[in-house]
Amino acid sequence: MRKLSLIVLAVLGSASVSRAATIADYNFISNPVPTVQPANAGATTVAPNITASAINSGVGTGGAGAGNGGGTNGTGMNVDYTTAGYSGKFLRAVTQLGSGTQTNEAQAVSTACYFNFVLTPASGFAINLSDISITGARGGASTPRGFFLASSIENPNNAWGTAHIFGIGSEQSTRPVLTTYNSSNYTSFETGGANASSLGDGTLSLSGISKYQNVTSPIEFRFYVLAPSNGNSIDFTDFAINGTVTPVPAPEPGTVGLMGLGAVGLLARRRRGR
Repeated sequence: MRKLSLIVLAVLGSASVSRAATIADYNFISNPVPTVQPANAGATTVAPNITASAINSGVGTGGAGAGNGGGTNGTGMNVDYTTAGYSGKFLRAVTQLGSGTQTNEAQAVSTACYFNFVLTPASGFAINLSDISITGARGGASTPRGFFLASSIENPNNAWGTAHIFGIGSEQSTRPVLTTYNSSNYTSFETGGANASSLGDGTLSLSGISKYQNVTSPIEFRFYVLAPSNGNSIDFTDFAINGTVTPVPAPEPGTVGLMGLGAVGLLARRRRGR
């Protein structure tokens, strides 16, 4: 009997182990619909028990005014697919400066110069984020030019511009040379480093940040883009959100029992008070 118990415990223990993997990947080189204008790019990889909206789907989580902002309607930015100078496609985020300049993060936020997507866990499941990987380049040599990745977790109640996960400026490469930003190379752009003047205040590694763990509500991600002139672009070939999607733990039997006892006690008090 003791041996059987050990086997059961071993099976349960192995079933509870979760390894970080790709929750949602938007790979524009392999995306099967490169001609949609404006871009309505669906994720090329989506983990079970989660839905990932298309980019510029108009779906937001921040309340009134949330959604894809200038990404679709052109007030701050146009987004489309373009054939790259190498095999494949890229997602081009092109600034439209009719509504104002966009040479820093605050201006990009105020002019709605962003594109977005939303990750939603299925009922009974939670998202645990470990890290984010972004591959892209400047569309040209003029600067300042860059992007800031923000989330609804950092900007609750649709208060965008409060904080971002990661920001990168003009030190990124110029297309067709690409730069991949992820947790392994983030130290190259850390505060105090050679590129600190154009660095954001976030991190691409989220595994140690509690508010990005056990998330049961939709998470909206926005890429705010900045550039010095009308028609300048930032070009992306891939970005991936990594982590796990796990079942929400059911209340332990002891907890359920205590809740039941509390309800019985409350009912008894009400009866005595009559």
